[in-house]
Amino acid sequence: MPDVPVTCGEEPGVHLYPSVTLGPVNTSLAERELSWNPTPLTETVKELVIFYESASRNPEFRREQEGMLNSAHIARNQQDMSKAFNKASQDAPPSYEEARQEGQGIKGLDAQPPMYTDPESQRAPPIGSLYFNDCPAEWRIPLYLIVGGSVGNVIIYRTYGHFSPDKTVSPYNYCDQTLFDYAFWLTTSFYILLGTSCCCICFCGCLASLLGGDKAT
Repeated sequence: MPDVPVTCGEEPGVHLYPSVTLGPVNTSLAERELSWNPTPLTETVKELVIFYESASRNPEFRREQEGMLNSAHIARNQQDMSKAFNKASQDAPPSYEEARQEGQGIKGLDAQPPMYTDPESQRAPPIGSLYFNDCPAEWRIPLYLIVGGSVGNVIIYRTYGHFSPDKTVSPYNYCDQTLFDYAFWLTTSFYILLGTSCCCICFCGCLASLLGGDKAT
């Protein structure tokens, strides 16, 4: 069936299906009249259009629509934030417990006690604290036992033979015999071990050079 031109007010006509007449251009969509035979579908569409146009002029309806849109945006932002947080938590570095558990499976990283501890270095501070006021002849001797140092040999060897083990005889030149003997033999034994170690190293070096020279010849 051919199209027929129809007119909308004073505007030039457009080609539509037959039996269709549009209202003026300056009218709203709800006020345009459809001239074909009405059907339940078209009536429903017209009612929906009229309802929407009337509701869109209502401020409360518009606020509800804006609230729904804002809620949708907020929900979407929350979903995006949760996704970003989950991704960041997956990319985060391992915690201390996780690193410790992984390190225990690697040989050489497990905690091990020291193979050797010097008992004298642990015994010297208590003895120095116990006899701290029992050596007026040289008050640095108990202090040396507490804090250690490299000049203990000077104060010990210069006091050797120049103090009195009896407090009643010379109170100002008194030094407890136990304190002095411990400090003296602690320092002397260190130098004895140091000298013995140097001699052993020199002997091993000479022996290695002699054996190596014999093999070379």
